[in-house]
Amino acid sequence: MPEFKKFRADLVALGNVVASAPLIRAVSVSASGMVVSWFATEGTTYRLQANTTLDAAWIDVPGDVLATDAFAQKAFLSNPDSPCFFRVIAVR
Repeated sequence: MPEFKKFRADLVALGNVVASAPLIRAVSVSASGMVVSWFATEGTTYRLQANTTLDAAWIDVPGDVLATDAFAQKAFLSNPDSPCFFRVIAVR
């Protein structure tokens, strides 16, 4: 009679762990500038980038942010009347 194996015990290589991209959670506007906040991983350094259109090169907002919690934010001076797009990248 043939043997039946009910469960597999094979090991499968899954590859390297990939960190997810930062997700912006809020943008606050005031007369003195803007604050952009995002979900973060503690100990990771992030860079905020801005642009007025999506078809041009991104411009770094000066000063990287080291996340000390599950959230990070960057405050900066900006014209609140001009439209702007943001993205956050992990740099280290």
